[in-house]
Amino acid sequence: MLAWNRWILPSTGMNGSFLSPVANTLAMMAAHYLLKQPESAGWVGPDDQFKQLQQVNARKRAERKETIKNGWANRKATLAKLVPSHIIICSSQDLILQAAKKLDFKIVS
Repeated sequence: MLAWNRWILPSTGMNGSFLSPVANTLAMMAAHYLLKQPESAGWVGPDDQFKQLQQVNARKRAERKETIKNGWANRKATLAKLVPSHIIICSSQDLILQAAKKLDFKIVS
């Protein structure tokens, strides 16, 4: 801002309160992307603990995917496990009958 006010403002007459931060941002981005960083600075690779966590998560994802795949291949056995039992069917029918009685519906058997 000081350089703008000293050298550019007298010749152009424009206030640099907007243009100088834009120019500064562009210069910082150019320096960041165009200049090389030293080998000792910059990006630090993942440590061993992070790599182990990634491997554990990858194994869990593969296991889940395999379980889903096997479950779909054996869908008869999988769907047989989902058949409701007699107790569940009876209790749900009792709930429907109780709700119908409370609402004064005529129950036709």
